[in-house]
Amino acid sequence: MGLRLILGRAGTGKTTTCLQEIAEECRKSPTGAPLLLITPEQATFQMEYDLNTAFGLEGTVRAQVLSFGRLAYRLLAQVGGQAGAPVDSMRKQLELEKLLFNRKEKLKVLKQSAEEPGFSQELAGFITELKSFHISPADLKEKAEFLFSQPEGKLTGEKLIELSELYADWEATGLVDPADFPDLVAKRLREADIYRDAKVWIDGFREFTPQELAIISSLLAVAQEANITFCCDRKVMEQVNDNDLFYPNQNTLAQLLALSGRSNLTPETDLLLQVKYRFESFPEGNFLEESFVNNKVSGWSEELRNITLHAAVNRRAELEGAAREILRLCREEGYRFRDICVITRDLSLYQELFLVVFADYNIPYHLDEHRTLAHHPLVELIRSALEAVMSDWSYEPVFRYLKTDLAQLSLEQVDRLENYALEHGIKGQTWFDTSPWSYIRRRNIGEEGPVSTSQEKDLAYVNHLRTIATKPLRAFQLALEKADNARAYSIAVIDLLEELGVRERLAALSKDLGIDTQGLAWEKVLDLFDTLVNSLGDGKLSLQQYVRLLARGLEDLRLPRKLPGIDEVLICSPDKCFNPRLKAVILIGLNEGVLPARIGPTGLLTEAEREALRNLGLNPAPGITARAFAENYLVYL
Repeated sequence: MGLRLILGRAGTGKTTTCLQEIAEECRKSPTGAPLLLITPEQATFQMEYDLNTAFGLEGTVRAQVLSFGRLAYRLLAQVGGQAGAPVDSMRKQLELEKLLFNRKEKLKVLKQSAEEPGFSQELAGFITELKSFHISPADLKEKAEFLFSQPEGKLTGEKLIELSELYADWEATGLVDPADFPDLVAKRLREADIYRDAKVWIDGFREFTPQELAIISSLLAVAQEANITFCCDRKVMEQVNDNDLFYPNQNTLAQLLALSGRSNLTPETDLLLQVKYRFESFPEGNFLEESFVNNKVSGWSEELRNITLHAAVNRRAELEGAAREILRLCREEGYRFRDICVITRDLSLYQELFLVVFADYNIPYHLDEHRTLAHHPLVELIRSALEAVMSDWSYEPVFRYLKTDLAQLSLEQVDRLENYALEHGIKGQTWFDTSPWSYIRRRNIGEEGPVSTSQEKDLAYVNHLRTIATKPLRAFQLALEKADNARAYSIAVIDLLEELGVRERLAALSKDLGIDTQGLAWEKVLDLFDTLVNSLGDGKLSLQQYVRLLARGLEDLRLPRKLPGIDEVLICSPDKCFNPRLKAVILIGLNEGVLPARIGPTGLLTEAEREALRNLGLNPAPGITARAFAENYLVYL
């Protein structure tokens, strides 16, 4: 079958061309071979929405809008090929923690790093990266041993040998890793009939991993036709410098042409879009795009109508200015909230501020980010209860536990108990001593005398609060002392939550707030305990080891992304903005080091180690230099 490349710079209508062609195919023949549009994960919802609204389909049974990941799940669900259920990221990290623990005595270079929080997460990402680039444990070990044999590469080689052994340990577990699905899909696509004679469009990508190229190769073998878009211009037909904006696109195009058995782009086969429709009523945008591509800095001589620049004294003032502009556009210009997008390169700098500022201005919004549960009261309750027991009932963890508002005391009662504990130095075994507290305030040292009626009432009230506070926690402590494996520890934690009535309390909060975030938090925490038990089983485990594994699991808990509403302002990072029909974009955080982002080393490999592997013929993910150029491309988009 043939491969058609749809090329064009920003604003020339590449995505629109794909959607129009798919819509026309659906209107021409509502049933028939599948019409498959593959886009990045974060673009699938918007593309499917646009296909069924902006192009007048109002529904289709032929067209499918999928990411590579979703394509894998759908294909394997229908034609089979995977043995067992895939492990999620949490289970993968826990299994890697076990492997690290079992191998810790053999580790030398990685010994200290393996003790750091987040190392298992880094290791999981490293293994996924190697799988994406078709690097096996044997490949990595072979190159590592060669480096180890060289005087200047001894340390790097030793580190890579340890990583290759951990990678091999993971493969030996036999667990189903979702990172293997693309390779399985590439094989099953050629054998199955599900997408045979389909028409395929691939849009929104700049580069493909070897796994994704393998899937594309299989699609080329079975589909009727394939169309792939690229953001670039006719310069890609020539040799460009490695610092050119479209240099990575040229390399990817060369790989795709090789897959299709062609050696060059041809006007008869491929489509080069040149008219920039997006900028027909936006001359400033056209000027910026031209200047960026041609690397020419010149002044805009006409009046600025469609771009404004604003400075703010701090981030809150910046968001308040953005909120006022959003309301002005909606009230005076007739915009809808869904026509507006707020883009920032680093959402973490603004995430909490959006909750406050946009609520103050009554602006509905969709934040395209997984919400973390690291600071949720339920997570804090579990974390502080364990710390209180392990620290012999120290003041800080005990009162963090009580102040979660899930420990059967009101915040006012907790304050009363805290004041008494601080005044009289309550800590350790004093909390659960069988005798009641009888400490009272005296005006002078050595003063004695009868306890007044009001003091007796105060003591009775404080001891009553103490009983409520300590009874469940003391039972929890005794259960932990008897436990010696992940199952028993987990049962002790869940029993504490049941004793406190946490599920009912969270359900009441969900009802009061009108959202089910609390219920989702409860389910996520229970899933984590299931994962811990399934992964660690009944093997002997110290409380310290269990708490370490649990803490790392709690840190990584995320709520699923909420789907955008009918009329909400979209808030996202620039690499997740895939709506060509936006009418206004507010770009915040346009500061040095934020946009373009300051690029630093990431993952377990340094830039020098990645370069050493490249020199030996292994190509892991791009390093700092390539990511810096990719950042410029992101600014261009």
